[in-house]
Amino acid sequence: MNKLFTFFFSDETHRAKVYLASATVSLAYALINLWVLHRSEEPVFSEVIWVFLSSILLLLILYLVRGRALVSPPPKFHFWFYALGTVSAVLLMMMVNMDMPAVQAYIADAALNHISIKLENVQAAALTTDQVQVSVRRIQSIVTASERNGVPVNPNTVQKTGAALSSYLRRRTVPTPVQQAGYSTVLDLQSLAYTREAQSGAIATPPISDFARKISDVGYVISSHLTFNQHDLFIKGEHSLILLGDTIEISKVKVVFKGVDFEVQAAYPPLWVGQGGTLAVIDSIFQGGQQPLENISWINVQFRDMQPQSHGGAIRLRNVSFTGFRRDRLFLDLPHDLAQLILESGGKPINYVFEPQR
Repeated sequence: MNKLFTFFFSDETHRAKVYLASATVSLAYALINLWVLHRSEEPVFSEVIWVFLSSILLLLILYLVRGRALVSPPPKFHFWFYALGTVSAVLLMMMVNMDMPAVQAYIADAALNHISIKLENVQAAALTTDQVQVSVRRIQSIVTASERNGVPVNPNTVQKTGAALSSYLRRRTVPTPVQQAGYSTVLDLQSLAYTREAQSGAIATPPISDFARKISDVGYVISSHLTFNQHDLFIKGEHSLILLGDTIEISKVKVVFKGVDFEVQAAYPPLWVGQGGTLAVIDSIFQGGQQPLENISWINVQFRDMQPQSHGGAIRLRNVSFTGFRRDRLFLDLPHDLAQLILESGGKPINYVFEPQR
């Protein structure tokens, strides 16, 4: 009891060392979890409080058991011990109180800007394959962390980086695996940019019922040709199902379907991109019919009992699976390498991008 009283009311030197050491341990725990393990800041900061208190308790127990021997003789770098502990405590308090998503977004935007500039400047031709791979992996880590932790990155920066990487891959000759990995990352950037546009209000997000007739809690039907050509749209569902009795055509605008499933009734083509249109289908189940794949970004899509086709345009597939298709038609309707990849995948998701030379 005397030692406990001494620690809290008399022994200021040892008490300060315990607090500063605990702050250093807590800061290290926070940095490792946020920047190495890419965990969300909310649970990490809750845990940091317990790490801080637990460190104090552990060092206090050691102090009570060993007394002054715990810290005698004094550390050789006495000043640096206090300096490190003080800086750690200040940084820890700043991290707990600062807007971490905003800080993470600033860092992510700066990193993406740096990479896009590097890919666009005249020295890009001198980049080695290894340097390109490092840039692609860095972009991928930023995208993954941003999606997982809800980091509010600037959608314009994300789009700019995707355009720079895509342009570089079209201009330069790189090994096929590196090229495909790069194009897959372009699609991930595209998906992230669209999501951030919707979250920031930069693109309209109408309900499905605005253009399709509702037939159940999660079911809708389109029975006549539908054209989107007035406004960019981000249409989000919770795996809401649209029955396609006729074609949806996208012209002159950008339309994103996310979390929207499609079942083809009689439409051909079910989805079609006209002049000046951009279409992305994300997190979707697409059933039945025959669907030309070109000029549409398919991201995290399951094709079931659907016959894929291609007429020579750009094909963009990211984590896309095919099941229930007619094997005898596959090599007739698709490029040979894509048909072979689909057959070898056994229904598992594949990545494949073909960009025609301009």
